[in-house]
Parts: sequence; structure tokens; C-alpha cells
Amino acid sequence: MRSGREKAGFGLSVGALLSGSAGAMAIAYVIQPMLTRLYGPEAYGSLDLFLSIYTLLLPVASFRYEDAMMLPERDEEALSLTWLAFLLMTGVSGIVAVSTLLLGDSSWAYGWAIWLAPAMFLARLGKIAEVWLVRKRRYGGVSQGQIGQAGAMAAVRLAGGMRDAGFGGLMAGFFVGQAVSTLYWIVLAFRNGWQALPGAIRWQEIVAMMRRFRRFPFYSTPSALLNALVTRLPFLLLAYYVDTTAVGYFGRAFAVLAVPLSLLGGAVSQVFFVEGAEAIRRGTLGGLTSRVHGRLVGLGLFPTLAAVLAGPELMAVVFGAPWREAGVYLQILAPWLFLASVASALTRVFDITERQRMDLASSAGLFVIQAVVLVVAGRSGDAYTMVWAAGIAGAVSRLAHIGLMMWLGGVGMGDVLAPYGVWGLRSLPFLAIVALTYRHEPAWMSVVGAAGAGAGYLAALYFHERHLHNNEINESNGK
Repeated sequence: MRSGREKAGFGLSVGALLSGSAGAMAIAYVIQPMLTRLYGPEAYGSLDLFLSIYTLLLPVASFRYEDAMMLPERDEEALSLTWLAFLLMTGVSGIVAVSTLLLGDSSWAYGWAIWLAPAMFLARLGKIAEVWLVRKRRYGGVSQGQIGQAGAMAAVRLAGGMRDAGFGGLMAGFFVGQAVSTLYWIVLAFRNGWQALPGAIRWQEIVAMMRRFRRFPFYSTPSALLNALVTRLPFLLLAYYVDTTAVGYFGRAFAVLAVPLSLLGGAVSQVFFVEGAEAIRRGTLGGLTSRVHGRLVGLGLFPTLAAVLAGPELMAVVFGAPWREAGVYLQILAPWLFLASVASALTRVFDITERQRMDLASSAGLFVIQAVVLVVAGRSGDAYTMVWAAGIAGAVSRLAHIGLMMWLGGVGMGDVLAPYGVWGLRSLPFLAIVALTYRHEPAWMSVVGAAGAGAGYLAALYFHERHLHNNEINESNGK
């Protein structure tokens, strides 16, 4: 039986990572109303197309070996995995760089292919350092890097927008933000164990780690690629069947909800991976999985329902009248984006239980469903038809995905469904505030109402977590 202090460790660790995610979100949301008035839907559409290709290439950059760094008990083995991931990342980035140079800009719609290789290298290098810090439980450092990344990105994009830099300003912000966080995490990693990295090149050990964790390149990498395709396929097919303006609207709707939820889910996921590797050895994975799922639902359900209720009005007031259309997209997509964020964080259960083959099969199923539905809808040439198709197919398939992962984690169906009912009921008073101020004159009242309701909901969530924390300590002391 874990002590109350140990039980509380999960919540405290998540809180440390969430502080960075919350800080990064705060910066992003404060700056977005200015950026959407400096950059139009077409510039954002171009950025989203670049990010779609970039996101699809990331899983193969290091063949997911950095994720395996969480599993060995000895740091020496984790350092060998660090070298393995770095060497693979360098090789793959080099191949992408040579390929884009040989293909030339003429093969791309916007001439940004040349930036794919450096973007991949920078992102994976930062990710390897970040995973090491999570392994060492340096959650505060991870959070500080996230805040630095968001701040640098916002500052550069704002400066670029004032100079009418267009797509180039958005891209410059992306690179500078990534560079700031990567450099910070590398320095911090060298202060927390990476000082042994230069002397840790032992080829026999590296090859042994490659063989031991071969499930990650064989199953986790294709699975991650398919999951990225499921998320990014609507962007690519909207560009193909409709235009980049539709992609811009879709991207802003996606960013308003999916990005913050993914930041929150990512914080929970990283701690889940660390704690889950220990929980499965103790036979307590079911309880941990149930708690993680409940926290994810609690964090995301209210903003999702608020987006469904008042998406167009909030987008128009905050980001400007031309972005009202993105709010309509948001209403349709919100349930899918919410469930996808919950599912994404829970996918660590496949790694914890070493069921990567099942992960690959489920990811393949998600991709086939989404691809077929979107291609059929895309033949209509209508953006709304495609958005509805993506939203419905995505929500239904992600529900099934969550059910599979909860079963694998040893959680019963009743415990799976309970958090949705509990947090749905707790959301009602705050949703009533949103409803009362929705389309209220003056228009900014709708934003004030939504912000106030959100603050109230977060307070309720905080006191709920405090109550659980105190109960766990009391139970432990009583035993």
C-alpha cells in the first residue's frame, strides 16, 4: 500500500507540469486576439499545412526510442537509449534535408519544405531532453521551458505581424520558441544526469537497448504516425477539396480547444507514464488509470461544453469578426477534440503494459474510419460537410478507443462513464452563466461571462482535488 504522501505525489507532479501548461496557455490566449488581427486565415492556413507535414514526420524522427527512456530502472540504460534516439534523429533529419533539397521548392505549395528537417531536429532534441527531465522528476524545469517557449513564440510573432511579415512571421515565432525551450531543457538535463552522457557511448549497450525495446519502432512509431494522420488529415483534405482559408478557420478552431487540452493532457500523460511503470509492478494500475481518466475529464469537459454553447460569439469577440466562422467549426468539432485529448493522454497504458501491437491496431482502425469518412465527405466540395464528418466520426471512434484503453488498464465500464456524468452535472451552473451572457449587449459581456464561469469551474475543480488529497492522507493515516 502506498503512503498518503506517495499517493499525493501524482497530483503534485501533475500540478507542477500543469503550472507550465497553464502559463503557456495564458500567454497564447493573451496574444491570440492581437495575432488574429495581424495575420489572416490564409497565413494561418499555410502555417497549419506546414505543421501537418511536420507533425507526420516527427514520429519517425527517432522511432519513439526516447519514450523507452522511462522504463529502465538504471540510468545507464536510459543514457544508452538517449544516444540511440539522438543518433536516429540525426540520421532521419539528414535524410529529410537531402530529400527536400533534391525535390526543390517547386514540389511544394508554399516553398517551406526546406524548413522541415531543422524543425524536426530541434523538436526531437528538445523532446529527448524533456523526457529525461520527466524521468528525473524535474517537472518544474519542464514547466519553465514550456513558458519560455510560449513567451518567445508570442513575442516574435507579434513583432513579425507588426512588420506585416505574414506566414514568415508565424514560422519565425515557431522556430524561436522551439529553440528557447530546447536550449533550456538541454542545459537543465546536463545538470541532472546528462553530465555522464559524453562517456555513455557504449555501442554494445546501445545495440542491446535497440533490441530490448524494439516494440517502440515496430509498433509505437507506426501507431504515433497513424494518430498524427487522424489529427492532421482534416487539414490536408480541406486544403485539397476546399481551400487554405477553410484550413485557416479549421486550424483556429482546433487551436482554441485542442492545443490547451493537449497541453493539459500531455502534463497528465508524462506523469502517468512514470507512475504507471511503478503501478503495474505493484498491481495498482487500475486505480491509477481510473484517477487519470477522471482528472482528464474534469479538466476538459466544461470548456468543451462552453465551446459548443457559445463558440461563434466568443471567437468573433476575442479574435475579431472575420473569425466567427471558425467558431462555428469549433461548435461542431469540440466533442471530438475533447475526447481525442483524453484518449491521447491514456495511450501511455499501451506502453506501460507493453501492448504496442494493440496500440498499432487501434490506431489503424481510427485512421481508416477518419480517412474513409473524410474522403467521402470531401467529394461534396463543401467545408461544412467535411467538418461535420470529422467531428462525428472522430467523437464516436475516440469513445471506443477510450473504452479499449480503460479495459486494458483494468477499469470497469461503470468507472469509465461516471466522470462524464459527475463533471457534466458540476458544469451546469457555470454553463448557465455562459448561456445568460451569450449574445448579450455589449458583446464583450459574453467573454466576461465565459471567463468568470471558467474561473468558477477551475475553483470547483481545485477544491475537489484538495478533498481527494485529504481523504487519501486520512485513509493512509488511519491504516
